[in-house]
Amino acid sequence: FAALKKNRIEPKRIRFVHPYMESKANLVLIEGVKGSGVWLDVEPPLAVYKDKKIYTDEVLKIYGR
Repeated sequence: FAALKKNRIEPKRIRFVHPYMESKANLVLIEGVKGSGVWLDVEPPLAVYKDKKIYTDEVLKIYGR
């Protein structure tokens, strides 16, 4: 967040990405807006896989499949 703030970019949305819903997040997605007010929405977690090597429906939708 320090690099964002240094460049006057305020984080607006944050979403944690989990390989599987029952595992810990290993990525985070952050959306920022330059020169914006201070507020932050925490989005629901995103699970990548529902089973070994099988993407969740949401990930398939993101990839356009």
